[in-house]
Amino acid sequence: MIEKKIAIILPYKENFNEKYAAAASLWVKDFGKISKFKNITQIFGMNSENTPLINNFTNIKINHLFYVKKNIFYAKKIIEQISRYNFKIIEIHNRPEIFNYLKKKYPNYKYILVYHNNPETLRGSKTPSEKKYILENCDKIIFVSQWVRNKFFSNLDQFFDNKCIVIYPAIKKINFLSKKKKIITFIGKLNSSKGYNLFLPAVVRILNKHKDWRCIIAGNEKRETYNLKHERITFFDWMSHKKIINIYKKSSISVVPSVWDEPFGRTAMESSNNGNATIISSHGGLPETCSYPIMLRSVSINEIYKKINNLIVNKKKLKQFQKKSFAKPLIKLKDQCVVYDSLKESLLFEADINLKTNNKKNKIIHIGNTGEKNDYRLYNISIFNKISNGLIKLGHSVININDRIQKNIFYKSKFEEKLINTCKNFNPDLILLGHSNFISNKTLSEIKKLNIKISLWYEDPLFIGGPDHENNIATLEKNNNLIDNYFITISPEKINTKIKKSKLHFLPIPFDRTIEKYNFYKNIKNKYYDFFFAMSHGVNRGSLKKNKNDERESIINEIIKNKNIIAKIHGMHNQEPVWGNEFIKSLKECKMAYNLSRGRPVKYYTSNRIASLIGNGVPTFISKRTKLNHFFSNDEVIFYNDTKDLINKILYFKKNIEKLIVIGKKGKSKYSKIFNNLIIADYIISKSLDQKPKFNYYWLNKKNK
Repeated sequence: MIEKKIAIILPYKENFNEKYAAAASLWVKDFGKISKFKNITQIFGMNSENTPLINNFTNIKINHLFYVKKNIFYAKKIIEQISRYNFKIIEIHNRPEIFNYLKKKYPNYKYILVYHNNPETLRGSKTPSEKKYILENCDKIIFVSQWVRNKFFSNLDQFFDNKCIVIYPAIKKINFLSKKKKIITFIGKLNSSKGYNLFLPAVVRILNKHKDWRCIIAGNEKRETYNLKHERITFFDWMSHKKIINIYKKSSISVVPSVWDEPFGRTAMESSNNGNATIISSHGGLPETCSYPIMLRSVSINEIYKKINNLIVNKKKLKQFQKKSFAKPLIKLKDQCVVYDSLKESLLFEADINLKTNNKKNKIIHIGNTGEKNDYRLYNISIFNKISNGLIKLGHSVININDRIQKNIFYKSKFEEKLINTCKNFNPDLILLGHSNFISNKTLSEIKKLNIKISLWYEDPLFIGGPDHENNIATLEKNNNLIDNYFITISPEKINTKIKKSKLHFLPIPFDRTIEKYNFYKNIKNKYYDFFFAMSHGVNRGSLKKNKNDERESIINEIIKNKNIIAKIHGMHNQEPVWGNEFIKSLKECKMAYNLSRGRPVKYYTSNRIASLIGNGVPTFISKRTKLNHFFSNDEVIFYNDTKDLINKILYFKKNIEKLIVIGKKGKSKYSKIFNNLIIADYIISKSLDQKPKFNYYWLNKKNK
């Protein structure tokens, strides 16, 4: 039996069946059918019919809900069910009050809260203090539109949080456009909030003028009554979602003239995706639903009449809207599900970490460049900081020691004396040397006498013909009789050294979710620059050197000669390098990025900027000769053969933005999963201390090579 790891809790008013399903149920059904986590997910809710929308559903049977706190009563009934499972994630739809209740009782779950309505109208998130509690305690918050998200932050002193994300309702792409009939539709509640009182007289005028057109109206409303009828208007009561979609397939024009602020507007999205010319108001999230909406300037009888009449009279215009709406839907279920699954994947990963870090804890002294000297401008590309962060998150005790102070001869002997004393006092299991090997053989010998393992990681080029190759190899080989393990950012088979091969291990550039926290694949369409590249004449120098040439410049010059490529380049042509937050701000403005290291492409060797590029969701170009396609597919990273191929692919993807977005999403998802700093930190520990790995190391799997 498959272990269930994810619980989804629907609002108690939702009816999870074909006949009565509303927005939240349809959202869960649509994503639930294609999510890669569908087999480990169990849905909880209410169902008055025999057959639920999808099978992994538990019906919460409640005879009545006259209880004052209905959400809490409902939550207690669900707890009786979920206690039978070993869930790691609880996903709650549209009920912040249930989240608040469960979080306080069961704090160790990972929680996702999905808002389908204005948060300020829901118990548990109406006030700023309630919203702040949710921001601080919920792991991920999903909004069904940007409008809903903006409402959440409307009365807070902040407007952004990385745990908040918009995932739109969506339907599967329809394969072909059905033959359209002369039908106008209105689907939804038949009340004044939905603009029904204005639509009805407008459509009667249309039908009186255009005798070959008819109208279908589907919905109900017990609180409002409108008696205006017409022989070519067909009225239906509440219909199943499947029947509604069938109406959209054959209709030509759909009208959604809401007066109230729609949180999203599913009817507009569905009718547009089915090839209807869709007339909408600008209220709430409606403008976010379709690629080619026909916007009402005002919601009035006359304006609705004008928009419909204009489409009927201009047959060519009507067909254009239908074809364009069908061909290029604004929201695609597959794309939204990639984001949805990536979000869950990260939470499942964190949940696993919480379980696995209950194992042996080690004490580590990590010696390297902590970043104070350059005011932390290298923090976002610092392997040192990412490894230390990973070790700490795994539960190990870490002392970070800045090696820059020993550069002064006056401090060198004092530094080594203090290091020996620190080892005696702290009694570490491991000394980890970070990209430096300056400590004397004598001092390391004293440390080894204390039964302490010593490892070293190194990131500069080590291959023959690479920049400073001989000096780098000499640095690596120093003290090799005392260093137990080496972690290098190149395939060990590609270096020539006297160090035993058994000591050498490939070190991927780590991803840190607190550093690579952006999703820059979003809004690619709106970005001015096509192409990003940044280099420097030395990271410690941090500025351009006069008369300094870099072999990479010839490739970049070939790219920027092409007038159709708008490039943003740093580190050459008198453009100073960028660091820290300025690097991120510049990267954010570009559709694509280039990962190019000094020297010839060599197996697995790469600039440490690769994590900043792919890890932040930027579609990235890499030479095939790096062999990084052992780890990434062509829909995760863009691999090229030579400069001509690179330029052709830049131009191709500039015209194919949708493919570019998918590469950005998938690349980030893959990189964050296989090269996560928690996994890499565990890899260093397992190799250095001969401890059982807590993870599978993707780069060691022969099937991936």
